[in-house]
Amino acid sequence: MKLTNTLGVAPKTKGVLTPQPNWVAEKNGHVWEVESEEFENWSSQAHEITERIERLQTQLEEALQHIREMSTRVATNSTDDVVMSGGGFEVTVKRRSQNRWDTAKLEDIFSDMTDLPAHVKKNLGVDKKVYERLSEHEKEELRPALEIVQQKSAVKVRRK
Repeated sequence: MKLTNTLGVAPKTKGVLTPQPNWVAEKNGHVWEVESEEFENWSSQAHEITERIERLQTQLEEALQHIREMSTRVATNSTDDVVMSGGGFEVTVKRRSQNRWDTAKLEDIFSDMTDLPAHVKKNLGVDKKVYERLSEHEKEELRPALEIVQQKSAVKVRRK
């Protein structure tokens, strides 16, 4: 639907012609006239609210980024969730990461083996949950091929 404003002329009011906008809605060749005052009112409100929401969304993203940075300072090398409390608020930062495996390094690690261990896939990757359950010795063997990539954390703020 397309809305256009065509400037019309209102009937004479005390001898003065005043311009009145006529709003016309068009769709598939059909034309409807829309009440201009109501249309302008709702359009104006929608526009102002949209602009406010966009400004608030930017402010919210900045605040959440500061909280993420604070949680990183608190738990530097951890991928565990972080819960911070104070000032009547409790903030939970759910940290997410992705394991990326260097195929060439995995090939080097397992080059002398004919059968790969069950936790190593044939395409030479290791499932994250399986890796977390391995013994420290097995993890240490695989660690040179592992790159842990931090992803955007989810932040939940609630009043206590």
